[in-house]
Amino acid sequence: MALETLAVLLAMGIFAGMVLAEMPIGTIALIFGLLTAVMLRVLPALSRIHYNLMRLRQVGAAFDELYDDLTALRPEQDREAHSTMEFHLKQQLEIHNLTFGYPAKKPLFKEFNLLIPARSSVALVGRTGGGKTTLADLLLGLLRPQGGAILTDGADIHQDVAAWRRITAYVPQFIYLLNDTVAANVAFGVPRGEISLDRVWKALQLAQLEDTINALPDGLMTSIGDNGMKLSGGQRQRLGIARALYREPELLILDEATSALDQETESAIVEALENLHGRLTTIVIAHRLSTVEKCDMKVTI
Repeated sequence: MALETLAVLLAMGIFAGMVLAEMPIGTIALIFGLLTAVMLRVLPALSRIHYNLMRLRQVGAAFDELYDDLTALRPEQDREAHSTMEFHLKQQLEIHNLTFGYPAKKPLFKEFNLLIPARSSVALVGRTGGGKTTLADLLLGLLRPQGGAILTDGADIHQDVAAWRRITAYVPQFIYLLNDTVAANVAFGVPRGEISLDRVWKALQLAQLEDTINALPDGLMTSIGDNGMKLSGGQRQRLGIARALYREPELLILDEATSALDQETESAIVEALENLHGRLTTIVIAHRLSTVEKCDMKVTI
């Protein structure tokens, strides 16, 4: 509204100036008409600019706080460089008196305890919003308990989170795939010259993708297209499992890895998980009970 008022006052001032200058009526009418046409075209754009500037001012404080929070974080590379511990999961993973909650909300966990034997499979089930994914984030060291501890073979994982993450792997619901070769997608983040094809094949075998990849025109060197468009949904998901297994983890967490798949494809994923049984500790978050019916333990969150 302020811009429109300013434009009207400006037009009136220009009109008054032309009248005082005793300009011909025809010239005044022409200039005033042109000025009005220009203002009608420019005013909407100026209004949008003004609105966006006001929005930037309103959210500026939030951006400043976010920037301060992000710059206060210690870079991940520094954590890796100063990581000296070596964790193992040979005996058990213990959640001891875990307490955690988000600000201004009821605690999700209060003195929660769980003992997971090494190389067993555990299903986390329960209602949406119950804390299953939060528990996964806590187990991965992405969140820090507000009370209690998470222990692997008796050692607190927060003594050296970077070292703990070296033996853990995570498979999300939606897998991000590069427009690159199968090998590059399995060894995601590894420089091309440092990729171990033996480890790639081993991971693909465990994820039960070996026959599928062998059938591709160039095998491991076959490009799978943008976001894996040349693969089926189940094949993409198993490729995500192979990516996690490439790191040879001792703990594998799958978060709703089959929720977007049909029943037939889900069965293939379940078969791949059964192939991992006894090789490493597996935690599966799922709503479908058919996904986790063969897990050693079922924990309701």
